[in-house]
Amino acid sequence: MRREIERPTPAQIAAADPQASPWVGANAGSGKTRVLAQRVARLLLAGTPPERILCLTYTKAAAAEMQNRLFAMLGAWAMAGDDWLGAQLAALEGRAAGPADPENLARARRLFARALETPGGLRIQTIHAFCDALLRRFPLEAGLSPRFEVLDDRQARLMQEQIRTRLAVAAEGGHDPAFDRVAGRVNEGDLDSLIAAVQGKRDGFPEGDLDDRLEAHFGPDAARGEAEIAADALAELDRARLARLADLMLAHGKDDAHGNCARAIGALTAIAETEPLKAAETLAASCFTTGGTLRRRTRFPVRAVLDAWPEADGVVEGLLAWAERTSERLKVAEAVQRTRALDAFATRLLAAYEAAKRARALLDFDDLIERAHDLLVRSDMAAWVLWKLDHGIDHILVDEAQDTAPRQWALIEAIAEEFYAGEGAREIERTVFVVGDEKQSIYSFQGAEPAAFGSTRARMAERLRGVGRALREPALETSFRSAPGILRFVDAVFAGEEAEGLTLGGLPPAHRAHRTRDGARIDLWPLVVPPEKPEEPPWWEPIDRPPPDDPRTRLAETLAGEIRRMLAEDRLPPRAGRPGRRVRPGDVLVLVGKRDRLAATLIRKLKSLDVPVAGADRLSLTAELAVRDLLALVRVSLTPADDLSLAALLRSPLCGWSEEALFALAHGRGRAWLWSRLMQAEPRSPAAEMLADMAAQADYLRPYEFLERALIHH
Repeated sequence: MRREIERPTPAQIAAADPQASPWVGANAGSGKTRVLAQRVARLLLAGTPPERILCLTYTKAAAAEMQNRLFAMLGAWAMAGDDWLGAQLAALEGRAAGPADPENLARARRLFARALETPGGLRIQTIHAFCDALLRRFPLEAGLSPRFEVLDDRQARLMQEQIRTRLAVAAEGGHDPAFDRVAGRVNEGDLDSLIAAVQGKRDGFPEGDLDDRLEAHFGPDAARGEAEIAADALAELDRARLARLADLMLAHGKDDAHGNCARAIGALTAIAETEPLKAAETLAASCFTTGGTLRRRTRFPVRAVLDAWPEADGVVEGLLAWAERTSERLKVAEAVQRTRALDAFATRLLAAYEAAKRARALLDFDDLIERAHDLLVRSDMAAWVLWKLDHGIDHILVDEAQDTAPRQWALIEAIAEEFYAGEGAREIERTVFVVGDEKQSIYSFQGAEPAAFGSTRARMAERLRGVGRALREPALETSFRSAPGILRFVDAVFAGEEAEGLTLGGLPPAHRAHRTRDGARIDLWPLVVPPEKPEEPPWWEPIDRPPPDDPRTRLAETLAGEIRRMLAEDRLPPRAGRPGRRVRPGDVLVLVGKRDRLAATLIRKLKSLDVPVAGADRLSLTAELAVRDLLALVRVSLTPADDLSLAALLRSPLCGWSEEALFALAHGRGRAWLWSRLMQAEPRSPAAEMLADMAAQADYLRPYEFLERALIHH
């Protein structure tokens, strides 16, 4: 029985071990999608029905790219001549080039039509799409309504906003303080991020006794409040000796550290009984520097204090140890309070979210994975469902394995287990083919764990040994993206101990460049650091405007200047016998970590230097000023009492008012609406006429017609 492994080059394919296992774990530094497409083509060429191949990807974009690659390959085969097609098939099958088999050529030319005519198409799906199809096939076995719907991201956000509003109303009415306890610790923007994090980590809020979990994690102080811990800590102090130390510090100390500590000791008598937490925090804080480190004993206390009272050295030593110990205990108490507040909020949020989904028979993407996992792994019907799937899948291919979460791996393992359980009944070759690169894992926020790739690989290897097979792990080292110089530099950076944080096994990466003739240049710039004392912006500027010495602003200016210099002075190296040409704007690609201030500032700087720039690759529509102006127009037309939106609208290009004109309209109006002052002014301004017309039409025009009237008619 042949077990050949897909490789990105004919030489690698020919070197494949004929006894390779049906599981392949590949650390791909190359085009992983290319390898998977070639693998599917080989399976089709070998006579595997398209409907019996399941290819799982992580994103819809990856699934579309793989399908496009596969159809492009099969389409080229359908129209190719005998010699070229014969050479392609020989390389794909790992055999020496020779006379082509006419029957094999005819079969290859029919694959394109066969793939197109397969009912439902080739099964190249995301893991979520596969789970959706699985649950729709077995809804009753999964305990679901056969008419369930999948909740998209927009619907989920709207539902979460409604739930957040209900929790806020309950807190305002005094019925449930869970929302206020969390909202008091974060700002409005962070609250949305917190809700998203709770949704993504819903398994981190299990049912059960929270007190037991807190005590197991934080220790016995978890059951005690901050005030109780502070009172116990204050009881440990010898106040008489501390009082004498404070008097000497005030008499002989020469800096604020001694004064702060002495005043904190003096406050003990006044507030220790009524405000123990404040007293303990103040005294402990006086023993730390402004940087948060415990004070050293070199000049604390000063020599004059020690000369006056030699025992002061021991008193200070005990005080510093007490401050360090008490500070840690109070941090634990604060963490416990935060955890309790978060757990209460998350429990209510998730319960309301689950209830809303059940009421409408909705599942989100996480539910698809969880329900499919339970169906195949935990349910009483698991054996029957797996038996039914076993007769429909012969080959599983997994793309971007480094981003596959543990629960998703459990799904794949459950299906693959049937490949071996039913071997006696089905004498055919069945394979699992996996490609992944732990260095490229970027979806940890969605539960991806690169370590799960390695642990799953170990379990599958053990399972294969149990049936007399061996795990095959070819390394895909050919990179189709980068030039040799870039790859050599990366390999050199991670050649030593630095590789321990890059790969699961701690082995240094190794790459081979496909673009062997391409040149490369690497420039290392000094780090742009913020100034020690940031420049204070003028009081009249917006508080969210970055200062001129902001590191991201300076980096954007430097990048823009370098790009302008490249366009003016640099030439590309000769290639393929053609002379080098001047660098063009389209030759430059700037990669940023995220689309934040740096990206926006860089685009603005390039435009100011008259450098042609395509702009951002993705825009937040509602963040664009023009769109925000139109939304302000919609709000004012529907709610004329919205003074803030009206003021912003008057200053926008839609109305064109100056700051002075807006001030003259708004000043001295008392409690009157800005809209009333605008409409009562004589004579009416063109902006007032336009706004009056738009408000009159708001209830009758559809959204597109409304905006069209504003932009074209006015």
